[in-house]
Parts: sequence; C-alpha cells; structure tokens
Amino acid sequence: MDIDNDIENHLTTVEQNKQIPAVNPKLETNYNLTLREINRMFPDTENKLYNGFIRIQASSPENRISIIEYLQKNDKEFILSEASADRLLKAVIKGLPLNQNIEELKTILENRDFKIIRISRLKNYRFKTLHPYFLIEVAKTKNHLGIYNLKTIKLLSVTIKPYRKKNRATIFFKCSNFHHSARNCQFKDRCIKCEGNHETRDCTIKTKIDNPKCINCKENGHLASWRGCPMFPKLTFNISKPTYAQKLKNNIPKTPNPNINQTTSANAILNNDIHELRELVTALKIIKEAFNEFPNIIEISKKLAKSNNKQEKLNILLEIIQ
Repeated sequence: MDIDNDIENHLTTVEQNKQIPAVNPKLETNYNLTLREINRMFPDTENKLYNGFIRIQASSPENRISIIEYLQKNDKEFILSEASADRLLKAVIKGLPLNQNIEELKTILENRDFKIIRISRLKNYRFKTLHPYFLIEVAKTKNHLGIYNLKTIKLLSVTIKPYRKKNRATIFFKCSNFHHSARNCQFKDRCIKCEGNHETRDCTIKTKIDNPKCINCKENGHLASWRGCPMFPKLTFNISKPTYAQKLKNNIPKTPNPNINQTTSANAILNNDIHELRELVTALKIIKEAFNEFPNIIEISKKLAKSNNKQEKLNILLEIIQ
C-alpha cells in the first residue's frame, strides 16, 4: 500500500539523518533568528536544545556543510558532532621506555599499516611527571583493531589496551569550555588566565596569579579549570532502579542457617587457641634470649635454692650481671 511505502520511506530518511553528525551552535539570546534563517534555507532540519547548545540535525551531508559555512560566515560559535566511523580509536601502549621517541614510534606503527593520527605520553598532572605509557589515536580503517594484537615493538614485549577515560568532565584549554575535542571546536580562543583572545599556553602571564578571577563564573579566588567552580560540570550517573522481582526478593525473610552459628563458634575457639599458642611461642623466645645472654643463670638458680640468707641471695643474683 502507498501508506506503508510512505511510512517506510520516512523511517529510512530518519535513520539516514541520524547518521549525519549534528552541528551544535552555542545557545545565545538571539538564537531564534539564527534558527529561522537556517530553517528558511533548509526546511528539513531538526533542532533540539541540549546542555546549553542547539543540536541542529541536517537532512543531508551537503546541507550540513552549508549550515557550517553559514555559522562561520556569521561569526557563530559551535561544536561539531562526530559520526561513530570518524571517531578515533584510542589505545595505550605499556612496556616501552620513557624516553621512546614519539616520531619513531609513529613510523613503526605506520609501517605496520596503521593510520596513526597522534601519539602522546600520559601525564600525572598532580605531580607534573610523565608516565611510561603512550596514548595512540588510530584512524578507523579495515585493520585498526589489529593494533591490540601487537605483542612486541623494537624487540620489547608490550601490552596495548583500550584507553579508559576517567569519569569526570574535562576542560579544553583553547576555548576554556567543556565536553569536546580540539578537532571539533569552532569556538574563539579564550585564555583562562586573562580572558584574552588567545590560547592559555600562549598567555604572557607565566607566573602564579595570587587572586585569579574565573572567566566562567566571574568569581575571584580560582581559575576556570578548578573543579570546585560552580560552572564546572558535575557528571551524574544513572543508577538503575530495582525491578519488582528484586524488591520482592529483598522482602522475603531469609531462613537462618544453623550451620552458620556452629561454624562461627568453631572459628572463635580456633582463633583463641591460635592466640594462646602465639603467646607461648613468644614467651619461649624471650626465655631463650635470656639464656643466651646469661649462660650461667641455671648454675646461679641452684645456688639460690640452697641459700637461706637474704644478703647471700642478693650477692648471688649480682653474679648474673658481672
């Protein structure tokens, strides 16, 4: 039927649109004017508010490119979403020396038919030291998963595992915003030290600021990178609610197991015996050490048993330390 065909065509179009990465302009006061102009040029776009941005879903790759060009022409700040196929595979190499040359490592991996985009050393930012681990970013090709099968590099045994990102928000120091990477950022440069139109690493301020001002919350006493800042994103984790069967199971009273009490009692007796045995062994060690230090103690004890005079006993005891 024609209705069935229309529904099928619509579902196919929706599925294709989901595969086109979204364009996410920053939510501004006059956002409606921007959306109105984009909708006039591309009526099939869908717009959703998401975490301080407007997620614009284009109906075709060509329309997406045109929307990006329009936003750039009108000096709008935005972030690009990535298709799953375009996201880089991130892995960590362990087992190489800390002074391993990064360019040499990249050449070695590329000679094994991997398309390496970037290699960097993992850092401990708290202690400002380098870890002997290398983070590699690999483009997704036909054999990109084969990176995990590598066992040796330069005749050294290595392990390669997926990179596990920490469950916390990260700040991008080019624009001082959150939740995106450099290759997808279309924001203006913004320094967290002076709020100038340059990257933080290019700032002329090289010394510690005594009383800094946050460029996000405008409060004094901290920089925008401080995790205690009220504007710093706090990640929330979805805790699965218990099912009805789980609730019912928890409410069923459990039958006490008589063997548990017997086992607990037996363990208590055993622990008490072990404690007494340890005390006995300790006492024997002390006595042995005393005999080693005063080898004449047995002979002196015999003299004490025969003596009835207090002064004589005292003189005999003094022989121990002579």
